[in-house]
Formats: sequence, C-alpha cells, structure tokens
Amino acid sequence: MFAFFQNSLGFISNYQLYNKDYSQTISTKSYSFSLSYLNSNFLKGDFNAGLIYTYIVPGVYAYNGVINETRVDFYILYLKSFFNRFNVSLNLRQSFISTYNNRFTPALGVDYKLIKKENQTLNIKFSISSSYKIPTFNDRYWYPNG
Repeated sequence: MFAFFQNSLGFISNYQLYNKDYSQTISTKSYSFSLSYLNSNFLKGDFNAGLIYTYIVPGVYAYNGVINETRVDFYILYLKSFFNRFNVSLNLRQSFISTYNNRFTPALGVDYKLIKKENQTLNIKFSISSSYKIPTFNDRYWYPNG
C-alpha cells in the first residue's frame, strides 16, 4: 500500500535536412512536464491522476507563419478488484489544445476470470471508450494543401 507523487521534465529537438537543401529544413522543439499522483489504497482500489503539459514549436519550411501549440492533458484512472476475479477500471481524460478543439474521452473496462486454475485462466473482458485523432501539423499547416 503506497501513495506518492511522480513528475518528469523533458526537452526534445528534431532536425531534418531534406536532400541537402537548406531551404527545405524541418525541425521541431518540444518541451514537456508531467505530474502524477498514485495511490494503491484509494477507496480500496488503485487510483492514478495527473496532468501532462507540452509546448511544441515546429520549424517547417512549408508552414506559413510562426506556428506553436500548447497541450494540457488531465486524466484520472481508477481500478477496483472484487473477489479476486472481477476487475473494473474507469479512465477519464480531457485534453486542451491551443490550436484544435477536441472532446472528453472516458473509458470503462470490465474483466472477469471465469476459470482460474493453477495452469489455466479464462477471462471475459468488456470495454467501451471514446477516442479521437488530432490531425498532424502537416494536415493542418502544410502549404498549399494543409
């Protein structure tokens, strides 16, 4: 049984020179920070909550103007076991993106161990969720067809 905070800080820099032509460079700088809280005995289950902050600055010859993007993700995950055979998980996630509108994405999962023997296990699983795909920077900004 434990509870603790965890964080991380990151920087990623990518640079690509296409066909040795300096007028067609592609680069990206990403700065990120994450903070999460984990508790293995929250309401007699596993609880994880956190946020992820990312700031992206692409430098692409085919993008018009100066482009940057801020992303903030919040999430909550709860996993509860019953009778050593039945597990339920709930995941709630909301992302905020400065240049794109997206939606709330919940997920619910159920797992039941129908047969639990020394060498055999048969699980029945069910899950339902919502998802989306954020269009890439090229989808949104590549000139003239983005």
